Amino acid sequence: MTPETTLDELDVLLTRERAAIVALDSETTLRLAEEKATLMDRLGPMVRGRADLEPRLRASTRKLRDNCLLLAHARDCLRDVMGSYARELNASSPASHGPRPNEAVARRGLKISVKG
Repeated sequence: MTPETTLDELDVLLTRERAAIVALDSETTLRLAEEKATLMDRLGPMVRGRADLEPRLRASTRKLRDNCLLLAHARDCLRDVMGSYARELNASSPASHGPRPNEAVARRGLKISVKG
C-alpha cells in the first residue's frame, strides 16, 4: 500500500467519522477511531521524508482537527442536556428543599489546540 492510497483511505474514514459524530453514533465513532489509529500508525513511516505529501497531510490534519472539535461540541451538548435533565428531576422531586447543589456548579471548559 502506498502513502497516497493510505491517505485516500484516511480521508474516507474521516468523512465517515464526521457523519457518525453528527449522528451521535457512539459505537461507530469508537470503531472508526480504532481504525483511524491503525491507519495513522501505518501511515507514519510511509510519509517520512516525503515533502511532496505535505499538502495532503495538511488537509488530513485539518479534517482530523475539525472532527475533534465536532466531537468536543457534541460531548458538551450532551453534558448540558444531561445536566438540565438532572436539574429538572431534582426540582420536581418532593423531597428537594433549599438550594440545589447542581445549580451552583459551573461547567468546566475544554481547551483544544487547533494550531498543532
